[in-house]
Amino acid sequence: MIFKYFFTLLGLALVFTAHAQLREPYTFEQVSNLDIGVRSESILLQLDYQHIHRLNPENRFRMDYGIGLIRFRAFDNILYTTQGAEENINVGLDTFQVVNAKSTSLNLFLLLNYAPNNRIDFGFSIDVLGFGWGDTQRGLFATGPDDPNPLGAEGEPEKFNSSIFASGSWRSQFHLRYWVYPRLALHTGLNYWLSTYKITEDIDLDRNTFTEGLLFWKVGLGFRL
Repeated sequence: MIFKYFFTLLGLALVFTAHAQLREPYTFEQVSNLDIGVRSESILLQLDYQHIHRLNPENRFRMDYGIGLIRFRAFDNILYTTQGAEENINVGLDTFQVVNAKSTSLNLFLLLNYAPNNRIDFGFSIDVLGFGWGDTQRGLFATGPDDPNPLGAEGEPEKFNSSIFASGSWRSQFHLRYWVYPRLALHTGLNYWLSTYKITEDIDLDRNTFTEGLLFWKVGLGFRL
């Protein structure tokens, strides 16, 4: 539930910040991050650009927006479940098993950031809007985890990504960044990646989108531009 309202609160904060910036000077910086998220049998490669706003140089809280290019790749089977099945008892828990799932996404995100000093900053972000693409793949559709006769079906990554509308593939992430030099940082953190596939064949489904949430540890580099 927190993911559904985070973008609203941050969006309002950005509006108030923009209003304040019309009346008095503000500072900002630009940061690019390159990192890799790892977990058992899958990886998440990410290249982000962040535009970080501060009301004044002494303000430790910053509000960011940016864009991220995300490449997801699995090296084993992933069992996707009917989107929303866990939240709605009236939705059947259908499954779609994909071998070596992979997708690419370009997502806009919002971020809250805090820097206690000039060396360290940390923050939380969530993808708000974007689009994804990837190859059509053959998978196994079943009416439940214990279906003895799964059907072969074709699926592809969902094209429209949005945490606002609970659609497609998107991230929420926490980072901790340490600036080794004024323009170079090392960072680590956690990524929650919601991967979504859509069955493209007509096999008489009430809902043809399937999701799986994956947690990644990430490490990478940050650069001030």
